Amino acid sequence: MLYRHHKRKTLIHASFVSRERGSLIAKDLKILKEKYRFSGIVSDGGTGIGNAVYTKFGNIPHKICMAHLHRDIINTIGRYPKDKRVRDLKRIADHIWLIESKEALNWWRDKLQKWIDKNREFLTETKHLDTGGWWYIHKGVRKAV
Repeated sequence: MLYRHHKRKTLIHASFVSRERGSLIAKDLKILKEKYRFSGIVSDGGTGIGNAVYTKFGNIPHKICMAHLHRDIINTIGRYPKDKRVRDLKRIADHIWLIESKEALNWWRDKLQKWIDKNREFLTETKHLDTGGWWYIHKGVRKAV
């Protein structure tokens, strides 16, 4: 695990772990908390990191890295979606890089909400089995939104 200062981009701590487990991350955060003062945390959004941050820092602002967020969205909907609705969603996802203010964030959220409202039927489309089971057909798209 590598930890760096967000403005100076300098490495402030490194640890070598086989897996990103919350307990191991919490140990790192304890060491860092003794040396540095934090006003917020940016991470890949993994549950282990989220739990460790909450355990060590309480309700400190914890945001997901935009690069990780964008990559996760693209991984679920695909880089070159065939369906026009999903291509439209990808365009919205690609605009995530333009968010540099609260106004831009509100604009982006509004675009996403309009897409969701327009495509609600698509998002809730299900496949029913003879055995009584079912699943959402567009699971990746649902995960992305």
